[in-house]
Amino acid sequence: MRITATLASMTDEDFERAYSRGRIYSDATLATHDWVLQAYQKFLFFYACHSYSIIEPIPLQAIHVEAFIKSVGERGLYTPATIKSTLVCGLKRIHEIATKNPVPEDVALACSRATAALSHCKTVKQSGEGKDPCIIPDLRTIIKSYPPGYKDLAAEAILWLLGVTTGARAVTLTNIKIGDIWSINDSVDFEGRKVVEIRYRVTKKNPAWNHPVSIEGYPGRYKVLDPVYWLDRYLDNTFQLKLLEMKYWPPEKKELLLFQGWSQDAMSARLRSRSMKAGFPKNLHSMHSLRAGFLCSAIILCGSNVANRNAVLENAAFIGGKKIYYFLL
Repeated sequence: MRITATLASMTDEDFERAYSRGRIYSDATLATHDWVLQAYQKFLFFYACHSYSIIEPIPLQAIHVEAFIKSVGERGLYTPATIKSTLVCGLKRIHEIATKNPVPEDVALACSRATAALSHCKTVKQSGEGKDPCIIPDLRTIIKSYPPGYKDLAAEAILWLLGVTTGARAVTLTNIKIGDIWSINDSVDFEGRKVVEIRYRVTKKNPAWNHPVSIEGYPGRYKVLDPVYWLDRYLDNTFQLKLLEMKYWPPEKKELLLFQGWSQDAMSARLRSRSMKAGFPKNLHSMHSLRAGFLCSAIILCGSNVANRNAVLENAAFIGGKKIYYFLL
């Protein structure tokens, strides 16, 4: 499962580098190494102050690693699972890269003891900045930055556009099936434009909560931000299906997932990678950025038009004499 998820999150450039250079680490993993090492170095600095000594972070020493893991866990900044999968694994990889030797057995045992002792620790919820919204102009920049011949361009473009034009969560997008593309109709407003209806499954085991959404565009006519164009191209490239010829999907393809093999984590990893390659700061965007971008883009388009704004925001209540709004999706 882990190998499948990793392969699904790799871009064409990542495959090319891996093939030509051998074993490599992704940009996200290298960034993780940076902040894990910085956190460990800061801990060692304060730890060393008590013993009036200088402690080098690498090679790892069992007593220092165990104290570091316990310190992070007791502060409640990260869940035990995050500490184990990110901090501990990161430290081990850093040691192996720097020393070209496996982690010593006493260090591995110290890591196991420390992580086992974290089961009683409670995570303290932090207030802070999350990922930035990925609004429509951002997405235009990302899609236009793809290199020529990029194999998964159509797949990723329609994925990003479904997120930002419908506000869907990653878990919803992972569960779309071919058979959920319900209907294709002519637009009543624009000649040649098609309206495609897609059923979203909310995945909460209540079929009554499933609901249709619609996207509009021109299949066969290239436009960077046209979801119908990219959906038509993706279906043709991947499933050999023509959107305009759809009356009934072939029975053997109806139950196929639209984004095969892509987990929520794989989707986020791909978006982070493409965002960074387009020139945005590292880790600025994730899949939830598309959902946030859906709302922010709509509000930006509304401008000062109160009627349009109220079509996006619903007047919910008065609290403390002030009118508040909340977004329903």
